[in-house]
Amino acid sequence: MGIILTFDVGTTSMKCCAFDTDFNVIEKTLTEYSLQTQGEHVVEADPEIYFDGLIKSISLMKEKGVDTSDVAAIGITTQGETTVALGRDGKPVRNAIVWLDDRASDEAEELSCEIPSDIFFRRTGMPEIGGALPLSKLKMLMREDSDRRISKVLLLEDYLIYRLTGEYRTEHSLICSTGYYDIINRRMNGDFLSLAGADPSVLPEIGKCGDVAGLVTPEASKLCGIKAGTPVVLTAMDQTCSAIGAGNVEEGVVSETTGTCLTVLSTVKRPDLTKPGPLQFYTHYDDSFLALAYDPTAALLIKWLKDEFIKDTDGCKSSPLNAYDYMSSLAEKVPAGCDGLVALPQFAGKNVPDFCPDMRGTFYGLSVNTTKGHFVRAVMEGVAFMLRENLDCLAKSGISAREIRSLGGGSRDLLWTKIKASVTGKKLVTLENEESTSLGAAILAAKGVGVINDVRTAAKKAVRTRDTFLPDERERKIYDETYAKYLRLDRAIRGFVGRSDF
Repeated sequence: MGIILTFDVGTTSMKCCAFDTDFNVIEKTLTEYSLQTQGEHVVEADPEIYFDGLIKSISLMKEKGVDTSDVAAIGITTQGETTVALGRDGKPVRNAIVWLDDRASDEAEELSCEIPSDIFFRRTGMPEIGGALPLSKLKMLMREDSDRRISKVLLLEDYLIYRLTGEYRTEHSLICSTGYYDIINRRMNGDFLSLAGADPSVLPEIGKCGDVAGLVTPEASKLCGIKAGTPVVLTAMDQTCSAIGAGNVEEGVVSETTGTCLTVLSTVKRPDLTKPGPLQFYTHYDDSFLALAYDPTAALLIKWLKDEFIKDTDGCKSSPLNAYDYMSSLAEKVPAGCDGLVALPQFAGKNVPDFCPDMRGTFYGLSVNTTKGHFVRAVMEGVAFMLRENLDCLAKSGISAREIRSLGGGSRDLLWTKIKASVTGKKLVTLENEESTSLGAAILAAKGVGVINDVRTAAKKAVRTRDTFLPDERERKIYDETYAKYLRLDRAIRGFVGRSDF
Protein backbone atom coordinates (compact mmCIF):
# COMPACT_ATOMS: atom_id res chain seq x y z
CA MET A 1 0.00 0.00 0.00
CA GLY A 2 2.04 2.92 -1.28
CA ILE A 3 4.65 5.16 0.28
CA ILE A 4 4.63 6.88 3.66
CA LEU A 5 6.24 10.30 3.28
CA THR A 6 7.56 12.07 6.40
CA PHE A 7 8.94 15.54 7.03
CA ASP A 8 11.16 16.12 10.09
CA VAL A 9 11.24 19.91 10.31
CA GLY A 10 14.28 20.96 12.33
CA THR A 11 15.62 24.35 13.35
CA THR A 12 17.65 25.00 10.20
CA SER A 13 16.92 21.99 7.99
CA MET A 14 14.17 19.61 6.94
CA LYS A 15 14.63 15.86 6.48
CA CYS A 16 12.21 14.12 4.14
CA CYS A 17 12.05 10.32 4.18
CA ALA A 18 10.07 7.94 2.00
CA PHE A 19 9.23 4.66 3.76
CA ASP A 20 7.67 1.49 2.46
CA THR A 21 4.99 -0.17 4.57
CA ASP A 22 7.60 -2.34 6.33
CA PHE A 23 9.23 0.92 7.46
CA ASN A 24 12.34 0.58 5.34
CA VAL A 25 13.76 3.89 4.09
CA ILE A 26 13.39 4.03 0.32
CA GLU A 27 15.01 7.43 -0.07
CA LYS A 28 15.73 10.56 1.96
CA THR A 29 16.61 14.19 1.30
CA LEU A 30 17.83 17.19 3.30
CA THR A 31 16.76 20.78 2.64
CA GLU A 32 18.32 23.69 4.52
CA TYR A 33 16.99 27.17 5.31
CA SER A 34 18.10 30.20 7.33
CA LEU A 35 16.74 31.96 10.39
CA GLN A 36 16.59 35.68 11.06
CA THR A 37 18.23 36.86 14.27
CA GLN A 38 18.04 40.33 15.78
CA GLY A 39 20.22 40.64 18.83
CA GLU A 40 20.56 38.01 21.52
CA HIS A 41 16.91 37.14 22.14
CA VAL A 42 15.04 37.46 18.83
CA VAL A 43 14.99 34.48 16.43
CA GLU A 44 12.44 34.52 13.60
CA ALA A 45 11.75 32.92 10.24
CA ASP A 46 9.48 33.66 7.30
CA PRO A 47 6.82 30.92 7.60
CA GLU A 48 7.01 30.47 3.84
CA ILE A 49 10.52 28.97 4.10
CA TYR A 50 9.06 25.90 5.81
CA PHE A 51 6.42 25.27 3.16
CA ASP A 52 8.95 26.04 0.44
CA GLY A 53 11.24 23.46 2.10
CA LEU A 54 8.44 20.92 1.96
CA ILE A 55 7.89 21.61 -1.75
CA LYS A 56 11.62 21.41 -2.47
CA SER A 57 11.90 18.13 -0.53
CA ILE A 58 9.16 16.56 -2.63
CA SER A 59 10.84 17.80 -5.81
CA LEU A 60 14.15 16.24 -4.71
CA MET A 61 12.36 12.97 -4.01
CA LYS A 62 11.03 12.98 -7.56
CA GLU A 63 14.53 13.66 -8.90
CA LYS A 64 15.74 10.59 -6.98
CA GLY A 65 13.12 8.43 -8.67
CA VAL A 66 10.51 8.26 -5.91
CA ASP A 67 6.99 7.97 -7.33
CA THR A 68 5.24 10.64 -5.26
CA SER A 69 1.91 9.79 -6.90
CA ASP A 70 2.03 6.60 -4.80
CA VAL A 71 2.08 8.41 -1.43
CA ALA A 72 -0.48 6.80 0.89
CA ALA A 73 0.04 9.12 3.87
CA ILE A 74 2.02 12.16 4.96
CA GLY A 75 3.39 12.66 8.48
CA ILE A 76 4.94 15.92 9.68
CA THR A 77 6.96 16.24 12.89
CA THR A 78 8.48 19.49 14.09
CA GLN A 79 10.17 21.24 16.96
CA GLY A 80 7.62 21.89 19.67
CA GLU A 81 7.43 25.62 20.30
CA THR A 82 7.84 27.60 17.04
CA THR A 83 4.78 29.85 16.75
CA VAL A 84 2.97 31.14 13.64
CA ALA A 85 0.24 33.81 13.87
CA LEU A 86 -2.34 33.95 11.07
CA GLY A 87 -4.89 36.58 10.07
CA ARG A 88 -8.51 36.00 9.08
CA ASP A 89 -7.37 35.32 5.52
CA GLY A 90 -5.24 32.40 6.74
CA LYS A 91 -2.00 34.19 5.92
CA PRO A 92 0.80 34.95 8.40
CA VAL A 93 0.59 38.42 9.93
CA ARG A 94 4.26 38.35 10.96
CA ASN A 95 7.35 36.16 10.94
CA ALA A 96 7.25 32.86 12.80
CA ILE A 97 8.69 33.13 16.31
CA VAL A 98 11.24 30.29 16.48
CA TRP A 99 11.46 28.11 19.58
CA LEU A 100 14.88 29.58 20.43
CA ASP A 101 13.39 33.09 20.70
CA ASP A 102 13.10 34.12 24.36
CA ARG A 103 12.22 37.79 24.03
CA ALA A 104 8.94 37.42 25.97
CA SER A 105 10.75 37.63 29.31
CA ASP A 106 8.58 40.46 30.65
CA GLU A 107 5.44 38.48 29.86
CA ALA A 108 7.00 35.40 31.48
CA GLU A 109 7.71 37.36 34.65
CA GLU A 110 4.13 38.67 34.76
CA LEU A 111 2.71 35.18 34.28
CA SER A 112 5.05 33.79 36.95
CA CYS A 113 3.64 36.31 39.41
CA GLU A 114 0.10 35.20 38.61
CA ILE A 115 0.60 31.42 38.40
CA PRO A 116 2.28 29.68 41.39
CA SER A 117 5.14 27.46 40.21
CA ASP A 118 3.78 24.31 41.87
CA ILE A 119 0.37 24.74 40.20
CA PHE A 120 1.99 25.45 36.84
CA PHE A 121 4.11 22.29 37.16
CA ARG A 122 1.19 20.09 38.23
CA ARG A 123 -0.85 21.23 35.24
CA THR A 124 1.81 21.41 32.51
CA GLY A 125 4.70 19.17 33.62
CA MET A 126 7.05 22.11 33.00
CA PRO A 127 9.18 23.43 35.88
CA GLU A 128 9.12 27.13 35.03
CA ILE A 129 7.69 29.91 32.88
CA GLY A 130 10.36 31.42 30.63
CA GLY A 131 10.56 33.89 27.78
CA ALA A 132 10.72 31.10 25.19
CA LEU A 133 7.52 29.43 26.42
CA PRO A 134 4.64 29.66 23.88
CA LEU A 135 2.33 30.84 26.69
CA SER A 136 4.62 33.85 27.21
CA LYS A 137 4.87 34.42 23.46
CA LEU A 138 1.09 34.20 23.17
CA LYS A 139 0.71 36.92 25.80
CA MET A 140 3.21 39.05 23.88
CA LEU A 141 1.36 38.50 20.59
CA MET A 142 -2.02 39.35 22.11
CA ARG A 143 -0.58 42.48 23.73
CA GLU A 144 0.93 43.64 20.43
CA ASP A 145 -2.21 42.83 18.42
CA SER A 146 -4.02 46.08 19.16
CA ASP A 147 -5.86 46.07 15.83
CA ARG A 148 -7.03 42.43 16.29
CA ARG A 149 -5.42 41.10 13.13
CA ILE A 150 -4.59 37.68 14.64
CA SER A 151 -7.22 35.01 14.07
CA LYS A 152 -5.22 31.83 14.77
CA VAL A 153 -1.98 31.01 16.60
CA LEU A 154 -0.45 27.75 15.40
CA LEU A 155 2.65 25.73 16.09
CA LEU A 156 4.83 24.77 13.16
CA GLU A 157 3.35 21.30 12.54
CA ASP A 158 -0.12 22.85 12.69
CA TYR A 159 0.87 25.47 10.11
CA LEU A 160 2.20 22.95 7.61
CA ILE A 161 -0.89 20.78 8.08
CA TYR A 162 -3.02 23.86 7.43
CA ARG A 163 -1.07 24.67 4.27
CA LEU A 164 -1.62 21.15 2.95
CA THR A 165 -5.20 20.54 4.08
CA GLY A 166 -6.83 23.86 4.96
CA GLU A 167 -7.62 22.41 8.41
CA TYR A 168 -6.68 23.96 11.76
CA ARG A 169 -5.58 20.84 13.67
CA THR A 170 -2.99 20.06 16.31
CA GLU A 171 -2.23 17.05 18.52
CA HIS A 172 -1.61 16.32 22.19
CA SER A 173 2.10 15.62 21.93
CA LEU A 174 2.94 18.81 20.05
CA ILE A 175 0.95 21.18 22.23
CA CYS A 176 2.07 19.71 25.57
CA SER A 177 5.13 21.98 25.89
CA THR A 178 3.28 25.26 25.33
CA GLY A 179 2.30 26.09 28.91
CA TYR A 180 -1.37 26.45 27.94
CA TYR A 181 -2.10 22.70 27.86
CA ASP A 182 -3.13 20.49 30.81
CA ILE A 183 -1.14 17.26 30.32
CA ILE A 184 -3.11 15.27 32.91
CA ASN A 185 -6.64 16.13 31.77
CA ARG A 186 -5.58 16.49 28.10
CA ARG A 187 -7.24 19.85 27.50
CA MET A 188 -6.44 23.53 27.21
CA ASN A 189 -5.67 25.49 30.38
CA GLY A 190 -8.42 28.06 29.92
CA ASP A 191 -7.40 30.15 32.94
CA PHE A 192 -3.77 30.31 31.74
CA LEU A 193 -4.96 31.36 28.29
CA SER A 194 -7.09 34.06 29.90
CA LEU A 195 -4.04 35.38 31.75
CA ALA A 196 -2.29 35.55 28.38
CA GLY A 197 -5.17 37.59 26.98
CA ALA A 198 -6.21 34.83 24.56
CA ASP A 199 -9.40 32.91 23.89
CA PRO A 200 -9.29 29.14 23.17
CA SER A 201 -10.82 29.85 19.76
CA VAL A 202 -7.51 31.33 18.61
CA LEU A 203 -5.95 27.84 18.86
CA PRO A 204 -6.50 24.83 16.58
CA GLU A 205 -8.65 21.79 17.38
CA ILE A 206 -6.77 19.09 19.32
CA GLY A 207 -6.70 15.54 17.95
CA LYS A 208 -4.95 12.31 18.89
CA CYS A 209 -1.55 11.28 17.57
CA GLY A 210 -2.26 9.02 14.61
CA ASP A 211 -5.55 10.68 13.63
CA VAL A 212 -6.01 11.95 10.08
CA ALA A 213 -5.86 15.76 10.19
CA GLY A 214 -7.23 16.28 6.69
CA LEU A 215 -6.63 15.64 3.01
CA VAL A 216 -4.29 17.43 0.61
CA THR A 217 -6.33 20.12 -1.13
CA PRO A 218 -6.30 20.67 -4.91
CA GLU A 219 -4.57 24.02 -4.33
CA ALA A 220 -1.82 22.46 -2.22
CA SER A 221 -1.51 19.60 -4.73
CA LYS A 222 -0.67 22.05 -7.52
CA LEU A 223 2.05 23.63 -5.38
CA CYS A 224 3.71 20.53 -3.90
CA GLY A 225 3.00 17.78 -6.42
CA ILE A 226 1.28 15.36 -4.02
CA LYS A 227 -2.08 14.20 -5.35
CA ALA A 228 -5.20 15.83 -3.95
CA GLY A 229 -7.00 13.71 -1.37
CA THR A 230 -3.81 12.23 0.15
CA PRO A 231 -4.27 11.87 3.95
CA VAL A 232 -2.14 14.07 6.20
CA VAL A 233 -1.84 12.48 9.63
CA LEU A 234 -1.29 14.09 13.04
CA THR A 235 1.99 12.61 14.29
CA ALA A 236 3.84 14.03 17.33
CA MET A 237 6.50 16.56 18.22
CA ASP A 238 10.05 15.62 17.22
CA GLN A 239 11.12 14.38 20.67
CA THR A 240 8.12 12.06 20.91
CA CYS A 241 8.56 10.76 17.37
CA SER A 242 12.23 10.12 18.16
CA ALA A 243 11.22 8.08 21.21
CA ILE A 244 8.78 6.00 19.14
CA GLY A 245 11.41 5.53 16.42
CA ALA A 246 13.85 4.28 19.06
CA GLY A 247 11.37 1.79 20.53
CA ASN A 248 11.00 3.91 23.66
CA VAL A 249 7.33 3.02 24.09
CA GLU A 250 7.31 1.21 27.43
CA GLU A 251 8.75 1.68 30.89
CA GLY A 252 12.37 0.62 31.44
CA VAL A 253 13.63 1.78 28.04
CA VAL A 254 15.43 5.13 27.90
CA SER A 255 16.54 6.92 24.74
CA GLU A 256 19.43 9.37 24.86
CA THR A 257 20.33 11.69 22.02
CA THR A 258 23.86 13.03 21.94
CA GLY A 259 23.50 15.76 19.36
CA THR A 260 24.17 19.45 19.75
CA CYS A 261 22.66 19.01 23.19
CA LEU A 262 22.01 15.98 25.40
CA THR A 263 18.40 14.82 25.66
CA VAL A 264 17.28 11.88 27.79
CA LEU A 265 13.72 10.51 27.49
CA SER A 266 11.92 7.77 29.39
CA THR A 267 8.37 6.45 29.03
CA VAL A 268 6.36 6.60 32.26
CA LYS A 269 2.77 5.64 33.00
CA ARG A 270 2.23 8.49 35.43
CA PRO A 271 4.45 11.54 36.04
CA ASP A 272 5.56 12.67 39.49
CA LEU A 273 4.19 16.22 39.61
CA THR A 274 4.38 16.75 43.37
CA LYS A 275 6.89 19.59 43.08
CA PRO A 276 9.01 21.21 40.35
CA GLY A 277 12.34 19.50 39.83
CA PRO A 278 14.97 18.92 37.15
CA LEU A 279 12.67 16.79 34.99
CA GLN A 280 9.86 17.97 32.77
CA PHE A 281 7.08 15.79 31.42
CA TYR A 282 5.51 15.52 27.98
CA THR A 283 2.43 13.65 26.85
CA HIS A 284 3.45 10.59 24.85
CA TYR A 285 1.61 9.49 21.70
CA ASP A 286 -0.91 7.53 23.81
CA ASP A 287 -2.12 7.94 27.40
CA SER A 288 1.40 7.58 28.85
CA PHE A 289 4.04 10.27 29.36
CA LEU A 290 7.67 11.04 28.62
CA ALA A 291 10.06 12.21 31.34
CA LEU A 292 12.64 14.56 29.84
CA ALA A 293 16.08 15.61 31.08
CA TYR A 294 18.06 18.03 28.94
CA ASP A 295 21.42 19.81 28.93
CA PRO A 296 22.41 22.40 26.30
CA THR A 297 25.83 21.13 25.12
CA ALA A 298 27.06 17.64 24.17
CA ALA A 299 28.38 16.62 20.74
CA LEU A 300 28.65 20.34 19.96
CA LEU A 301 31.85 20.26 22.04
CA ILE A 302 33.47 17.64 19.80
CA LYS A 303 32.73 19.91 16.84
CA TRP A 304 34.19 22.84 18.78
CA LEU A 305 37.39 20.89 19.46
CA LYS A 306 37.57 19.88 15.80
CA ASP A 307 37.09 23.37 14.43
CA GLU A 308 39.30 25.21 16.89
CA PHE A 309 42.13 22.78 17.63
CA ILE A 310 42.17 19.66 15.45
CA LYS A 311 41.13 20.00 11.79
CA ASP A 312 44.02 22.23 10.71
CA THR A 313 46.76 20.18 12.37
CA ASP A 314 49.24 18.26 10.25
CA GLY A 315 48.16 14.97 11.84
CA CYS A 316 44.50 15.47 10.91
CA LYS A 317 45.29 16.70 7.40
CA SER A 318 47.55 13.73 6.64
CA SER A 319 45.24 11.11 8.18
CA PRO A 320 43.17 8.87 5.87
CA LEU A 321 40.36 9.19 8.44
CA ASN A 322 37.79 11.97 8.49
CA ALA A 323 38.30 14.55 11.24
CA TYR A 324 35.87 12.96 13.71
CA ASP A 325 37.26 9.45 13.29
CA TYR A 326 40.77 10.88 13.60
CA MET A 327 39.80 12.52 16.91
CA SER A 328 38.33 9.26 18.15
CA SER A 329 41.56 7.44 17.24
CA LEU A 330 43.48 9.95 19.39
CA ALA A 331 41.08 9.47 22.30
CA GLU A 332 41.36 5.67 22.04
CA LYS A 333 45.05 5.89 22.93
CA VAL A 334 44.18 7.53 26.26
CA PRO A 335 43.20 5.25 29.18
CA ALA A 336 39.85 5.33 30.98
CA GLY A 337 39.86 8.15 33.50
CA CYS A 338 41.90 10.27 31.09
CA ASP A 339 45.03 10.32 33.31
CA GLY A 340 43.20 12.60 35.75
CA LEU A 341 41.81 15.12 33.24
CA VAL A 342 38.13 15.84 33.94
CA ALA A 343 35.85 17.97 31.75
CA LEU A 344 32.67 19.73 32.80
CA PRO A 345 30.82 19.94 29.48
CA GLN A 346 28.30 22.60 30.51
CA PHE A 347 29.63 25.28 28.16
CA ALA A 348 26.21 26.99 27.85
CA GLY A 349 24.63 26.38 31.24
CA LYS A 350 23.38 23.39 33.21
CA ASN A 351 19.83 22.11 33.64
CA VAL A 352 20.20 18.84 35.58
CA PRO A 353 19.99 18.29 38.50
CA ASP A 354 19.90 22.04 39.23
CA PHE A 355 19.11 24.86 36.83
CA CYS A 356 22.26 26.95 36.50
CA PRO A 357 22.16 28.94 33.23
CA ASP A 358 25.40 30.79 33.98
CA MET A 359 27.45 27.59 34.42
CA ARG A 360 30.42 27.32 32.05
CA GLY A 361 32.77 24.55 30.98
CA THR A 362 35.94 23.47 32.76
CA PHE A 363 38.95 21.24 32.17
CA TYR A 364 40.63 20.19 35.43
CA GLY A 365 43.79 18.14 35.83
CA LEU A 366 45.95 19.49 33.02
CA SER A 367 49.61 18.51 33.00
CA VAL A 368 52.58 18.85 30.66
CA ASN A 369 51.70 15.37 29.39
CA THR A 370 48.16 16.32 28.32
CA THR A 371 47.59 15.72 24.60
CA LYS A 372 44.86 16.47 22.09
CA GLY A 373 43.61 12.95 22.62
CA HIS A 374 43.19 13.67 26.34
CA PHE A 375 40.98 16.66 25.56
CA VAL A 376 38.83 14.63 23.15
CA ARG A 377 38.41 11.73 25.57
CA ALA A 378 37.77 14.11 28.50
CA VAL A 379 34.85 15.63 26.58
CA MET A 380 33.50 12.16 25.73
CA GLU A 381 33.77 11.10 29.36
CA GLY A 382 32.32 14.42 30.59
CA VAL A 383 29.20 14.02 28.43
CA ALA A 384 28.92 10.40 29.65
CA PHE A 385 29.06 11.66 33.25
CA MET A 386 26.36 14.21 32.39
CA LEU A 387 24.26 11.34 31.00
CA ARG A 388 24.78 9.41 34.26
CA GLU A 389 23.64 12.50 36.21
CA ASN A 390 20.46 12.59 34.16
CA LEU A 391 19.85 8.88 34.74
CA ASP A 392 20.41 9.43 38.48
CA CYS A 393 17.70 12.11 38.40
CA LEU A 394 15.33 9.71 36.67
CA ALA A 395 16.12 7.06 39.29
CA LYS A 396 15.39 9.49 42.15
CA SER A 397 11.95 9.99 40.60
CA GLY A 398 11.41 6.22 40.54
CA ILE A 399 12.13 5.85 36.81
CA SER A 400 14.33 2.86 36.03
CA ALA A 401 16.48 2.28 32.95
CA ARG A 402 17.26 -1.32 32.09
CA GLU A 403 18.42 -0.37 28.57
CA ILE A 404 19.48 2.82 26.81
CA ARG A 405 18.82 3.43 23.13
CA SER A 406 21.61 5.71 21.89
CA LEU A 407 20.78 8.23 19.16
CA GLY A 408 22.26 11.29 17.50
CA GLY A 409 25.66 11.96 15.98
CA GLY A 410 27.42 10.78 19.12
CA SER A 411 26.00 7.27 18.69
CA ARG A 412 28.08 6.80 15.53
CA ASP A 413 31.31 6.85 17.56
CA LEU A 414 31.99 3.34 18.89
CA LEU A 415 34.47 4.53 21.52
CA TRP A 416 32.08 7.12 22.87
CA THR A 417 29.25 4.61 23.13
CA LYS A 418 31.55 2.14 24.93
CA ILE A 419 32.49 4.89 27.38
CA LYS A 420 28.81 5.67 28.05
CA ALA A 421 28.06 2.01 28.78
CA SER A 422 30.91 1.73 31.28
CA VAL A 423 30.18 5.11 32.92
CA THR A 424 26.46 4.41 33.37
CA GLY A 425 26.73 0.70 34.06
CA LYS A 426 23.90 0.14 31.57
CA LYS A 427 23.46 -1.73 28.31
CA LEU A 428 23.56 0.71 25.40
CA VAL A 429 22.05 -0.13 22.02
CA THR A 430 22.50 1.69 18.71
CA LEU A 431 20.00 1.43 15.89
CA GLU A 432 20.16 0.51 12.22
CA ASN A 433 17.92 3.38 11.20
CA GLU A 434 19.49 6.60 12.46
CA GLU A 435 16.43 8.60 11.36
CA SER A 436 14.48 7.69 14.48
CA THR A 437 12.36 10.85 14.41
CA SER A 438 11.24 10.22 10.83
CA LEU A 439 10.57 6.56 11.64
CA GLY A 440 8.36 7.54 14.57
CA ALA A 441 6.41 9.90 12.33
CA ALA A 442 6.05 7.15 9.70
CA ILE A 443 4.67 4.70 12.27
CA LEU A 444 2.05 7.21 13.42
CA ALA A 445 1.17 8.10 9.81
CA ALA A 446 0.76 4.39 9.04
CA LYS A 447 -1.59 4.07 12.02
CA GLY A 448 -3.66 6.94 10.63
CA VAL A 449 -4.37 5.19 7.33
CA GLY A 450 -4.79 1.67 8.72
CA VAL A 451 -1.47 0.16 7.61
CA ILE A 452 -0.86 -0.85 11.24
CA ASN A 453 -3.23 -1.35 14.15
CA ASP A 454 -0.95 -0.75 17.13
CA VAL A 455 1.92 1.73 17.44
CA ARG A 456 3.76 -0.15 20.20
CA THR A 457 3.76 -3.44 18.29
CA ALA A 458 4.84 -1.72 15.08
CA ALA A 459 7.65 0.15 16.85
CA LYS A 460 9.04 -3.02 18.38
CA LYS A 461 9.03 -4.65 14.96
CA ALA A 462 10.31 -1.68 12.94
CA VAL A 463 13.11 -0.61 15.31
CA ARG A 464 16.10 -2.78 14.50
CA THR A 465 19.21 -2.69 16.66
CA ARG A 466 22.70 -2.38 15.19
CA ASP A 467 25.22 -2.83 18.02
CA THR A 468 25.00 -3.62 21.72
CA PHE A 469 27.51 -2.29 24.27
CA LEU A 470 27.88 -3.70 27.76
CA PRO A 471 29.84 -2.08 30.61
CA ASP A 472 33.51 -2.98 30.93
CA GLU A 473 33.69 -3.90 34.63
CA ARG A 474 37.35 -2.89 34.98
CA GLU A 475 36.72 0.51 33.43
CA ARG A 476 33.50 0.88 35.38
CA LYS A 477 35.44 0.97 38.66
CA ILE A 478 37.70 3.68 37.28
CA TYR A 479 34.72 5.65 36.08
CA ASP A 480 32.94 5.39 39.44
CA GLU A 481 35.93 7.13 41.02
CA THR A 482 36.18 9.69 38.22
CA TYR A 483 32.44 10.39 38.37
CA ALA A 484 32.76 11.19 42.07
CA LYS A 485 35.55 13.62 41.15
CA TYR A 486 33.34 15.08 38.41
CA LEU A 487 30.56 15.77 40.93
CA ARG A 488 32.98 17.41 43.40
CA LEU A 489 34.40 19.58 40.63
CA ASP A 490 30.87 20.51 39.54
CA ARG A 491 29.98 21.67 43.05
CA ALA A 492 33.20 23.66 43.32
CA ILE A 493 32.74 25.45 40.00
CA ARG A 494 29.11 26.27 40.74
CA GLY A 495 30.38 28.01 43.87
CA PHE A 496 32.06 30.58 41.62
CA VAL A 497 29.05 31.19 39.37
CA GLY A 498 27.63 34.67 39.82
CA ARG A 499 30.35 35.86 42.22
CA SER A 500 31.51 39.38 41.44
CA ASP A 501 34.85 38.87 43.21
CA PHE A 502 35.97 36.08 40.89
